[in-house]
Amino acid sequence: MKIAVGTTSKHKLEFLEEVLKNLDVNAEIVPVEADSKVSSQPLSENDTETGSINRANEALMQVESADFGLGIEVGYHQNKLGGLDMFCCASVVGKDGFNTSCVSSKLPLPKFHREIIAKNQNLGDFVREFKKDDNKKHVGLIRKMIIFRKELIVEATRNVLLNYFLKDEY
Repeated sequence: MKIAVGTTSKHKLEFLEEVLKNLDVNAEIVPVEADSKVSSQPLSENDTETGSINRANEALMQVESADFGLGIEVGYHQNKLGGLDMFCCASVVGKDGFNTSCVSSKLPLPKFHREIIAKNQNLGDFVREFKKDDNKKHVGLIRKMIIFRKELIVEATRNVLLNYFLKDEY
């Protein structure tokens, strides 16, 4: 099996490899540069899913020998309390015509991060500044989750791959 992945992000590729290993799937991963065609910080579920689908489509077009394209997009969504949640959407575009997307759980962002996004600044430029001198375990966990987004990426990627691998069971 060959998977064209619409990213060259070291972390996203590591997380994908971890998911494949946990699913006991042997696959060749071919990372490619792929434009999401949405904002670099998508601010809605729709834009995040669109970016994920666009990355999967472009990856599949670039790697014609792939079985499917995979797109992974992290985005933000205004929650019912007026704050912002961070989440991930992963999409598969199959050569066989089967297309699907899955969204991870949502992580409410602390005020620090919401203010950066509200100023239209790139969260990645400031994310390591959040309570960097606070040694409380839960603060460190939140910092790590927001910096690397592992839990969100793994969840969405695992679920979309399961949907793809089990498509004939539905």
